Amino acid sequence: FPVTIGAELVDEDRAAEEKGQEDDAARGGREVAEEIVGKVMHEYKTGTLHSGKGGKVVTNPKQGIAIALSEAKKVMKKKK
Repeated sequence: FPVTIGAELVDEDRAAEEKGQEDDAARGGREVAEEIVGKVMHEYKTGTLHSGKGGKVVTNPKQGIAIALSEAKKVMKKKK
């Protein structure tokens, strides 16, 4: 069924496809972020995660999570 927006007719299927494309792009970004978080948490678990450049080794799990999310956020900003 066509949907009327103003004077223009828009096909619902086409609108749904466009929305799906946006969802695919968001999903791709989320996968990259998940990968980054996984790598950083692996560094934390193996004891090789440092706070800052050449800083002390991170031993607090909450700090490890905070660093992981921060790095994922940086990657997401660059991707946009």
